[in-house]
Amino acid sequence: LFLAAAAFAYKDRLVLASIAFSSSLLYKQMNLYFAPAFFFFFLRRAMDSGHPVRRVCELGAAVVVSFAVAFAPFAVAPGLGPVVARIFPFHRGIFEDKVASVWCA
Repeated sequence: LFLAAAAFAYKDRLVLASIAFSSSLLYKQMNLYFAPAFFFFFLRRAMDSGHPVRRVCELGAAVVVSFAVAFAPFAVAPGLGPVVARIFPFHRGIFEDKVASVWCA
């Protein structure tokens, strides 16, 4: 998904690139390392277009819709609480989580 996002960005298909990158973030959080580069790339391309405000709104809507579609099943049935607790395990403590990943590596 990350490579698809890069390919779409290279071909100047920014809405598809933002959907693909959002999907790659939802699949693997480690792609968050690339988020600032993609954000500023998208922002620069949007500012260079003829209608920058409209372009930024299109990209933002693509990202919001991607996340809404991915989390919609969880919002209906069990709620988002367990999903958020699983993604961000603050109850274990952030330090212990990082130390455990270092020790296990």
